[in-house]
Amino acid sequence: MSARRVTLQSALCAVLLCTPLLPLRAARAADATASTAPSDAAKARAQELLSQGIDAFRARRYKPAIDAFLAANELYPSAAISFNLARAYESLDDAASALRFYRDYLYRSPGAADAERIGQRVDQLEDVLRTRGVQQVTIRSTPAGATLLVDERAVGLTPWTGELVPGMHKLRLEHEGQVPRQETFELSPHRALELELTLTATPPPAPEVVAPSAPEPVLPPAPAPEPAPPAGGVGRVLPWIAFGAAGVALGGAAYFELQSAGAEEDARRARTQPEAADHIDSMHRAQTTARVLVAAGAALAVVGGVSFVLRGDRSEPAEASVALSCSGLGCDVWGRF
Repeated sequence: MSARRVTLQSALCAVLLCTPLLPLRAARAADATASTAPSDAAKARAQELLSQGIDAFRARRYKPAIDAFLAANELYPSAAISFNLARAYESLDDAASALRFYRDYLYRSPGAADAERIGQRVDQLEDVLRTRGVQQVTIRSTPAGATLLVDERAVGLTPWTGELVPGMHKLRLEHEGQVPRQETFELSPHRALELELTLTATPPPAPEVVAPSAPEPVLPPAPAPEPAPPAGGVGRVLPWIAFGAAGVALGGAAYFELQSAGAEEDARRARTQPEAADHIDSMHRAQTTARVLVAAGAALAVVGGVSFVLRGDRSEPAEASVALSCSGLGCDVWGRF
């Protein structure tokens, strides 16, 4: 058996066989991700699984040993189980997993007596990952269990450990009841990285402010309706309007009669037949217009007379008078209103 194998077995004996599980209170103080205390049944089951893992490790059945240690770690996380897992993964030449649990061991028990020696082994495993072009990063959050997105890709829940290409990266944490948080970080190619982020609780919604209802507008009283004009008011004016229009129509008829007479005289004096025909046409047009105006004036005079008779204030003294006179030069309407 080689000296390295003897040293490894001695270390395993010291940790696996001689180091018992941490008490509940110490385990919770060392484990930053524990949220609830395990029950007595869980602790008993974890102890049973731990014993099974130790037996499998002694028999060099490293895969069953790892399964037993992982199950025990789920029930009762502790620094001792993290160390056991690191040794088992290292026996399988799984450098990334061994580094993960060595780092977890140091995280849970920073004051361990073998911290310096384990730290040197961590440096060696980090160099192994560097030669593979990746490096390890661990991201924890308070509270734990936040959804983690790295470079806009969901990778799991916190705490999370994985390998990334060295360089700049973006992360986003989302947790119910917490304000989402985004950060950028740079991963060195030489050393693993630990990130611990605290989320801020989502502030409670502001109470809804209900604006006081505006008072109902007071409308001014409706204006009183204007008094209707006294009966017969229109009847008083209508006769005079009709008489005035009749006078204008009759006056126009007289004017066109004079035009007709003048055209007739001009036709008699015409020297040529065409010139006489033009004056005769003018005479006929003037006569037609005069007759239309006479008819309209007579109709308006009738309307005015009927309105005057039917108006409702015949008992009142007459306030207006109208008269119609005609002569050879035309007709005139005059009156007092």
